[in-house]
Amino acid sequence: VICTKVREGDKRIVRLKEGNPAGCHVVIVDDLVQSGGTLIECQ
Repeated sequence: VICTKVREGDKRIVRLKEGNPAGCHVVIVDDLVQSGGTLIECQ
């Protein structure tokens, strides 16, 4: 599963690029975690 993140001002949008995570265990890799917002968006 591959996602992309786009920032529009202070708003972040996480989009599914390919794959389907439904019913799967996933590992999220992010280069830098400051607020954890990207991880929250992936729920």
